[in-house]
Amino acid sequence: MGVWQEARAPDGRVYYWNTETKETRWEKPVDAPVADQADVDASWREARTGDGRTYYHNLITKATSWILPESYLRQQQDVVAGARSYGAEPTTQKAAFQPAANPWDLRNGAVRSGPLAKSDEPEYSSPAEAEAAFAKLLKRYEIALDTPWEEALKQVIRDRDYKALKDPKERKQAYEKYCVELQAQAKEQKRARYERTRKEMIKTLGSHREIKHYTRWRTARPLIEHEAAFAQFENEDDRRAVYQEYVAELKVKRAEEEEKQRRQAEAELRELMEELVVDPNTKWSDAKEIIEADERFASEEFRDLAMVDVLQVFDARITDLDRQRNASKQAERRKHERANRKAREAFKYLLDELASQGQLNASTKWKSLYPMISEDERYTTLISTTTNGSTPLDLFFDKLEECDRALRSKRNLALDLLEERQWEMVPSTTSEEFVSFLNTSPTTKSFTHDEKTQIYTRLMAKVIRRAEDLKAHSERQERRAIDNLRIVIRRLEPPVRITDTFDDIASNPVLTSSLEWKYTTDHVRRSAFEKHISRLKEREESRRRRHHSPRRGRTRSPEETYYDADRRKAQAERERHVLRRPSFGFSSPRESERYERRHVRGESRGGYYRERREIERDYIPRADPRDKARTLDYGDEDAVLTPTGKNAGRKRMESISSFGGPGRKRLRTKSPETTKANGHRRPSPELQSGSEEGEIEEV
Repeated sequence: MGVWQEARAPDGRVYYWNTETKETRWEKPVDAPVADQADVDASWREARTGDGRTYYHNLITKATSWILPESYLRQQQDVVAGARSYGAEPTTQKAAFQPAANPWDLRNGAVRSGPLAKSDEPEYSSPAEAEAAFAKLLKRYEIALDTPWEEALKQVIRDRDYKALKDPKERKQAYEKYCVELQAQAKEQKRARYERTRKEMIKTLGSHREIKHYTRWRTARPLIEHEAAFAQFENEDDRRAVYQEYVAELKVKRAEEEEKQRRQAEAELRELMEELVVDPNTKWSDAKEIIEADERFASEEFRDLAMVDVLQVFDARITDLDRQRNASKQAERRKHERANRKAREAFKYLLDELASQGQLNASTKWKSLYPMISEDERYTTLISTTTNGSTPLDLFFDKLEECDRALRSKRNLALDLLEERQWEMVPSTTSEEFVSFLNTSPTTKSFTHDEKTQIYTRLMAKVIRRAEDLKAHSERQERRAIDNLRIVIRRLEPPVRITDTFDDIASNPVLTSSLEWKYTTDHVRRSAFEKHISRLKEREESRRRRHHSPRRGRTRSPEETYYDADRRKAQAERERHVLRRPSFGFSSPRESERYERRHVRGESRGGYYRERREIERDYIPRADPRDKARTLDYGDEDAVLTPTGKNAGRKRMESISSFGGPGRKRLRTKSPETTKANGHRRPSPELQSGSEEGEIEEV
């Protein structure tokens, strides 16, 4: 048997005491004996939460419950019955030994073997339960909120539950808490009363159909002031606040109803728009005319819609149509790309077949392949479906590159074989010899005949190109040697004559000792000598022609050509133009200055003005310098004007020399001796025809 034993208090509560240390506790120790079901049922106690709610907890099992346990209910009934019998007739305890002891006596260290003394003070399991009992006491005596503590104390001091709290300070605090709860309850009751009145007022306002969301309080007050709900309010502000709340609810309902109607109208308008607008490129002006012309749009359900709402629905419809069109285009594009990809793959398979059959290799031309594939379905399908991407020609070149890479790898094997066996190809090597050579190696023997032929063609092209390069290089070296030797021959002293022979210059020690002569062949020497003699003959012939040619004289007019008539016509047009514009580019003079005013009263111009007029009359302006050569000679002058304008310059100088001045220079003239020495005067040349650009210079 353990040191802890279970006992019961006079109120039936279970506690535990230690037989050795005389310690008591309400909580069950760990090594205490296990209680039976009757003890567990008797351990239920009532308690309250912080907000005043009642719950039940078990002292043994520590379980809690919001529902009243049946065992606790039976225990309370037994306690009430025992209290009644105890007050009617006192009972005596048996003299038998009681193992339990009073916990308050145990605290003082005393142990009684006799019966327990009955105490009049209530006992509670927790301070919260005791505080709740004290609050029930105050409530039972209907202590008001404004009752002073002293008055409340006089009313409850004789009650048994007054001693539920031992400390007066705790009782005062419990009383204050009770007052706070009463105040909260009063506020809650007032709020509940106001809420009931508000609901009745709103119900009353709802019964008056004439009150709308736009009705004012001063208009609605006479309508409801005789109602019972109106009189239940304590002040006017509460009535007006409830009315404003009711009107606000009406406005919200009105707005919700309008929004619902608008959405319903927009939904119906969308359905109407789907029927009327089917083109994504439709303009708003056109769509507006179509919608307004429809009879369904004139119905009542669409009158609440503004034109902005219609525009938004139209915009959403156009966006939807654009999305559908783009989706259709994307689907069509993907379908076309898929078909194009399949067609390309089929055409690639066709090229692979031709390559495997030997009809397509690295040297195949498109013009030779086209007749073989022009009627094939795979080629025609690719042609009909290809709008972008690789064309049949692109795929053909891709296949050629693939064949070319394969052929280059085999060509490298052939070159390795040539280098290994030191077999050299020359321009005279035939294809049969090359193929026979490749058949001598197991590596190259497996090549097809077409591949061997192609390798031969490529290598032979390189051999021939290399031979041509070597020949061109040798020819350049030979020409350079000939030119260098010709320079030496040209600088010989005495110089080489036309009558000299190759043997004559071959005996010249200066020439034979030069490097250009020593390091050249006999062919180069003879070629350099022949070219030098040929050049001397050309110079002699040119000198002879210049010596026996006639003196430079008149140019002869060419024969009549097809363009002569056009040239004469153009020349006549220019002459007429010159006659119409004597000022040669200057604007016509003013009417007042067109004629000379020879005599002006009160003024004498003198010779200076006459000389200036002479100069300006003979001066050709610089508006068009080519006009200097456009003055024609019809045989009435002593000399012919040249394009350089020498005669015009002489005439101008003669006019300038007619007047003197302090800074004038004397003109240089020919002496009489020079004139006599020149002999007779040179006759004037005959007239010749002119070109399209003007008169040519006559010599």
